[in-house]
Amino acid sequence: MTTEKEIEPMWTVVANIVEERLYGPSGNEIRKGTKQFRPRAKVYIIDWYAGVCEDIIVVGQARKSRRFIKIVIRATWVEDLRVKLCYNPQVIEKIKEHYPGVHIGQLNQELAQTMCKMMPVWQQEMNKGKSKLNNHSDTNGIDESKTNGNIFHKIWFWLKRKIR
Repeated sequence: MTTEKEIEPMWTVVANIVEERLYGPSGNEIRKGTKQFRPRAKVYIIDWYAGVCEDIIVVGQARKSRRFIKIVIRATWVEDLRVKLCYNPQVIEKIKEHYPGVHIGQLNQELAQTMCKMMPVWQQEMNKGKSKLNNHSDTNGIDESKTNGNIFHKIWFWLKRKIR
């Protein structure tokens, strides 16, 4: 393990787990926090599935063991998103495990800001129950019929337009 002097801070999106969330097949039940995290627990969002727009990869203290864990959770289960430098050595170790070798450079301030900007959009769409992505027609001059309805292409064009 490295010492604190050797640990370089990393850019991440920091968020809190929601106080309450709907649970069950029809959302009739209300649960506090998640199975893995307490309500309002601080989590570090280290990666996302941009093609799916539903799940994110987070590092945070487990509800029961209080050890730092890395898991995939729903994007709607976090709130109060903000971009910050992470100085916690245990979190940085988990990040380095996730981004092996040269890929660690992917997690930079620009990616963190992009995630912080896009995740509220995902959350809105997921809460509406319908997606703008399927209705998107502006593809910057590229014929959408040639993409064969590939969701990745639709998301790419939509993200490209939103980031500008």
